[in-house]
Amino acid sequence: IDQGKLCSQLFKQHDDRTAFRHIINNTCSQDVFYLDHDKNIIVDHVARFENLSNEFELLCKHAQIPHVELKHSNKSKSFEITNQILDQEMIDMIAEKEKYTIELMGYNL
Repeated sequence: IDQGKLCSQLFKQHDDRTAFRHIINNTCSQDVFYLDHDKNIIVDHVARFENLSNEFELLCKHAQIPHVELKHSNKSKSFEITNQILDQEMIDMIAEKEKYTIELMGYNL
C-alpha cells in the first residue's frame, strides 16, 4: 500500500478528523522499520524528522557520499492545523500505536 496516496485520497474524500482516524487505524506504526518481532532495535540509528537536515548530513558522512542541502519545499503550518484537529481520543490512539517510538525518542505527550 502506498501510504502517501492513501492519505491524499482520504483528505480529499473526508473531513480532516475522519481522515486522521482512518490513517491512525489503518497504517503501520513507525517501529516496524527499526524493531524486530521481539521489539529489539535492529538499526544503528533512528533519525529524528524534526532534525532532518542534520540527520541527513550525518548519514552522508557515514556513507562517505557528498552532502547536499535538503530543500524545504511545501512548508506548511501543520503543527497549528494538527493541534486544531486532534482531540484527546486521537492523541491517545497515536500514543498507543507509537508507544515504542515515543519511548525511544524521549518524546513527551
